[in-house]
Amino acid sequence: MSSSASVEDQQFLALLTSRGFLSREQALEVLEGCAEQDFEARLSAVSSFTAAEINHLRQTRAMREPRIPGYTIERLLGKGVSESLSYARLFFAIVAVVFYLYSFYTDLFFRYANIALLIVLCG
Repeated sequence: MSSSASVEDQQFLALLTSRGFLSREQALEVLEGCAEQDFEARLSAVSSFTAAEINHLRQTRAMREPRIPGYTIERLLGKGVSESLSYARLFFAIVAVVFYLYSFYTDLFFRYANIALLIVLCG
C-alpha cells in the first residue's frame, strides 16, 4: 500500500469496496496510483465519481448513514440483507402545516375583525 493514502482514505476505500461502489481491482488501482496523484483525484479517475459525489459518499459513510434534505434521520429501525430501515421525520412538512394553520387562523381572525368593525361602524 502507498504511504500517500492516509488511514482514513484507506478505510473509506474499504468501505466503498464493501458497499459495492468499487471493485477490489479498482481499489487496488487507486492505492497504487496514490504515489503519483492525490487520493481523491485518483479515486475520481478510476471510478468516474465527481468531487461532489466523493464528498457525499464520505459524509454518508458510503450511504450507511443516509442524509436526505428536509428529513431528520432519528434512529435505525432494522437491518435486512441488503438494506437498512431508518426512522425519518419530515421537518419541513411539520413547519409547512404550522405555517398553513397560522396563516389560516390569522386570515380568519382578520375577517371576523373586519366584520366586527363594520358592525360597530354601521350599527
